[in-house]
Order: sequence, then C-alpha cells, then structure tokens
Amino acid sequence: MANATTNGSPALDDVVKQVDEIRAEIAKLNKMLGAAGGTAADDLKSRAKEKLDRLSDLTDEELQALRERADLAGRQFTDTVRRQPVAAVGVAAAAGFLAALLLRK
Repeated sequence: MANATTNGSPALDDVVKQVDEIRAEIAKLNKMLGAAGGTAADDLKSRAKEKLDRLSDLTDEELQALRERADLAGRQFTDTVRRQPVAAVGVAAAAGFLAALLLRK
C-alpha cells in the first residue's frame, strides 16, 4: 500500500512508517495462523483416519461378540425392570430429579 503524503513532517513520517510496519506484521501473523490451522486440521484428519481404520479392522467375529454383549446387557436390564418395577421407577425418578437440578442451574 502506498504511503500517504506527509508534507515533510518528521512526526507524521514516523507514524506512517509505524503503520506500515504494523500492517506487515499483521500480514505475517495471518500467514502463520493459516499455516497453524492447516497443520491442526491435518492432525485431526489423520487421527480420525487412524480410529476409523482401527474400527474397520474389527473382524466379523469381534463384531458379533460385541452385538451379543449388547443384547445380553439389554436383556439383563429388561429382566431387572420386570422383577423390580418399583425400584426401577424410583431410580428413573431420582435420575430425572438430579438431571433437573443440574440443568436448572
């Protein structure tokens, strides 16, 4: 950017010079921030890809075992609620009360 006409005033010349230096520093900072942001985004992408690769490496047997464990946990929960409905309602009410207290603040 071109310097403004300073009419030969040394003080005004110094101010214009300082403004130009500040603009240059801001431009450098913008470049540095852009590079840092790109590096952080690349890092996040690589970590996400690693986790996805780990998940995709699970064998069918491992996936079946996970499904069976989830089914078993669901059946156990259902059986417990059927055997002790009053306790289940009490636990649900207490959890709702605590959630309301925490969310209200």
